[in-house]
Amino acid sequence: MQQPETSPHYHIAFPNPALSVPYDKCLSYAQHCLCSFPHGGLKKWTEQQEPPFSYSALVSLKRSTNRKPAPLLVQRILQAFGFRTNPVARPEGKTRTYVYEFAHESDLNNFTHQLSEFEKVKVPAEAASV
Repeated sequence: MQQPETSPHYHIAFPNPALSVPYDKCLSYAQHCLCSFPHGGLKKWTEQQEPPFSYSALVSLKRSTNRKPAPLLVQRILQAFGFRTNPVARPEGKTRTYVYEFAHESDLNNFTHQLSEFEKVKVPAEAASV
């Protein structure tokens, strides 16, 4: 019987720390993306996605009114903007934290560059509430 090849990839439960980003940073990126649409543009964009996003879920995420983390929604938003990720839940006591493992180092570099550009520009509070 032949032994299976050992994979150079990390196990799904233990993501590669060099390619991982915490939920908070991915959420921030998603919120910046959602706030960047012109008035009425977000609804049109949600309908164009396949499958369509829930408009009310995106507005809740955009406004930070979610009651609990939405890791799969954030993953879908990242994917819609060209980033393939794998969310991994980590139990911490009675709660969970999430990290996202990026598929490629180049994707991670693009993500961190775009996030740093987003963070240079402060989003007015009224823009996030629309």
